[in-house]
Amino acid sequence: SKVNSTDYNTQWVTPSGADNLGNHTATTDLAMGGNSITSTNNITATGTATLGGNAYPTTKGTSGQVLTTDGAGTLAWGSSSGGGGATLQLSVSKTVGQTLAIGSSTTLPGLIIFESANGAGAALTNGNTWNTTGTDYKFTVGASGTGLYLVDLELISSVGTAANPMIDMNGGGNAATSFYGIGLQGALTNQPPHVARGQLQKVIYMTAGEYFVIRGGSTSNAGGAVLTSNGTTRLKVVKLN
Repeated sequence: SKVNSTDYNTQWVTPSGADNLGNHTATTDLAMGGNSITSTNNITATGTATLGGNAYPTTKGTSGQVLTTDGAGTLAWGSSSGGGGATLQLSVSKTVGQTLAIGSSTTLPGLIIFESANGAGAALTNGNTWNTTGTDYKFTVGASGTGLYLVDLELISSVGTAANPMIDMNGGGNAATSFYGIGLQGALTNQPPHVARGQLQKVIYMTAGEYFVIRGGSTSNAGGAVLTSNGTTRLKVVKLN
């Protein structure tokens, strides 16, 4: 209502123009009574933004994080747990020759050393490590690295004696937890990679702290297997999830 300027009587009028809400500080919740807020450029919240019963964080999070939910309407920034595709963790090869001992029923196959640096396109993630101290060349799963791993191993011999490859899990040696490949021998007139080779491909579920080393032994009890040093003897590890 207002008082007119003619006879000073009070009368009801319809308001015109717009109210500048920016001039006001609310002391209670703004109840829209089922109506919408439209034609807005930005809505800024400093606490929690609740939409459709879901409470969204108003912080920025960090690079690479995703929104996660507790299933009860609360969302938060967190790390992705899989679904990002396979990643090449390790790609190494031998650059120095190594002769594996003759086959023996009493001796554990020897450790194989891979001297090269981690190859192009490979990167250790999730805290995974590749230890190259001394002769203890081992791949260890990091704190957030639990998952499926593909281990691809090729042992190429420069002479006619093949090598039997082995993935020694957690230092167990010749145990049921380790994995064993096949040594193949061809005609001596073939090119070196086809003369004698050992092959082993295995998908392994590994948890944080678990590790493996690579071992190999000659398929002959008369002569050792001489591994190549030109990069054809190699090890690759792929994290599948």
